[in-house]
Amino acid sequence: MALPIHHFTRALLMPEIYLRELTACEPLLRIDGNPALQRTSYTAEAELRLATKPFLVAMPLNEEAAHHLERSLKEITRLHVAALASIRLLPEELLWEDRAEGHHRTDLWLQELPGEPLTDRFTQLDDAEQLRAIDRLEESLKRARVAHNNLKEENLRWTGEELVAIRPWHATVGEDRSRDEAFFATWRASFATTLPTLSDCDEEYEAVSNRRWEGHEFEGLIAIETDTGFGFANPGGEIIIEPRYAWVGDFREGRAVVKEGEKMGVIDRTGGYIIEPHYEVVEYREAESRFWVRSEGLWAEFDYNGRQVSEFSDDYEI
Repeated sequence: MALPIHHFTRALLMPEIYLRELTACEPLLRIDGNPALQRTSYTAEAELRLATKPFLVAMPLNEEAAHHLERSLKEITRLHVAALASIRLLPEELLWEDRAEGHHRTDLWLQELPGEPLTDRFTQLDDAEQLRAIDRLEESLKRARVAHNNLKEENLRWTGEELVAIRPWHATVGEDRSRDEAFFATWRASFATTLPTLSDCDEEYEAVSNRRWEGHEFEGLIAIETDTGFGFANPGGEIIIEPRYAWVGDFREGRAVVKEGEKMGVIDRTGGYIIEPHYEVVEYREAESRFWVRSEGLWAEFDYNGRQVSEFSDDYEI
């Protein structure tokens, strides 16, 4: 079952009610007072403090992500890889409620944030010291046969002595380390002043000349326009959802608002309809993982799975 992000937000704002072990956590907040969340294709995460120490807490976004994290991270934690910040599972940590199915609990993952982000303290080291630290990081991962698969500046920290990787949500154990090797090769070629930032996609995005328009990448998919309409491609340029719509919005939490003819609806990442295109307007409230839908001038609320949860009326909640 997909877990909408607003449950995670609520738990971080009221940890004494909705969290089991992290009841005393203090999440990093945005200027509007909400937790400063980040998302990858697998997780929603937030930075928080426990007893004055910084941590990341991550929530799997769906069952596939939960299974991947359980398989990979449990194996990785047993290896005690020095180049990876320590991480542990918090079983059934988050309490949430579905209107149709009642109360549930979801596992979270907690990772310490050692040292500091890669700032001037690292880049001001002389070239030889930087290279030695890079070599030690790569050797530690290689020795353990661990591929992080999403190495980039914001996923590395400097302890003053060693580079340590965080956010191992895409990590695997095995022989295929090609993405890590590509990162290290790129970094060594230009490490002196600017650290490279690589996306968490398998291939670098290349524009395709026969497309009228291409948007930015969201959740591993890019909105495009061709002669046949709007659709989605992956960062390698492969068409994933055929361009047949009159308009598409970007993917958010695995959902995208689309327009077919004069009506709007919502699709998932396979192109299947979550909300059929029968409506004048569809608005997604990301903070609540809910949709507001207008038909004949009246509004109704739909949940993340496309179920209508209120009657159509002129009572539109801003």
